[in-house]
Amino acid sequence: MSVESFRVSKNNLDYLLTELAKEIRREYGRKTNVELVIVGEAAIVGSYNFRTATTDIDAAMPYNLRETINRVGENIGLPDNWINNDFQKTSSYSPYIRLYSKPYKTFLHVLEVRNVKDEYLIAMKARSARLYKRDLSDIIGIIKDMKQQGKRPTMESIQKAFSDLYGNDCVMDQSAAQVIEQCMTTKNLDQLYQKYLSWEDKNRDEILEFEERYPHVLNEANIEQILRINHDFIDDFEDETNALESDVISPTNILGDDWLLEPDDPCGKTARKRNMSRSEQYHSDDK
Repeated sequence: MSVESFRVSKNNLDYLLTELAKEIRREYGRKTNVELVIVGEAAIVGSYNFRTATTDIDAAMPYNLRETINRVGENIGLPDNWINNDFQKTSSYSPYIRLYSKPYKTFLHVLEVRNVKDEYLIAMKARSARLYKRDLSDIIGIIKDMKQQGKRPTMESIQKAFSDLYGNDCVMDQSAAQVIEQCMTTKNLDQLYQKYLSWEDKNRDEILEFEERYPHVLNEANIEQILRINHDFIDDFEDETNALESDVISPTNILGDDWLLEPDDPCGKTARKRNMSRSEQYHSDDK
């Protein structure tokens, strides 16, 4: 395994955690007990079938475990921070994640691993609801696999998990709520998943192109303002048609009032200058 080719998959997840447990036991002894709570893509890879691999493991963990993790990486050729807790800096973090996590496995009697699953993992994705990453398609994938496992998630059970993690005063993102409602009514979750996946990939590409043309404009606070617009995505699988009802809004405090957000497909949004043709939508202000 090399740094360049490193992926966490269902096939190697337990191997990687066993290697970490070996190093923990070597450094701290057999009576040590360390706990990891896995979230995000690695939790999806470990519990569901729609995602086969990811690039790292997001986990709540003791701060002093970082050096141990990096030593394991050096020993078996993994990148630094192949396990990290960067998610704790994001909106999806909650101090109650451990409380609502489930036991996964214990490795060599020294490493107890838990993960966040089902409605609580959906709630974390709904809290992030980034239109340029795979939060919305992940919600669909989790619900799809839960149903295949014989589980019956509902809007109510997901909303309860959301409130458990983030409190009753925290309102779920409208895009995430719409996706969940669609999952409750559509008969073809595979098709819905693929549609949102391709839309998110397109949004990501648009963000990269926007950043290339307008360096140092985008940041975590305003990316969503460029892509986000309240929308209703109506699926009619029998007729194989899709409709989007939306309002065009101005991304204030980014590029000024003379810029608009305009849909250029049933889901994707791009920024363009007022009265500018689509072919010119990425040109600078002086053109």
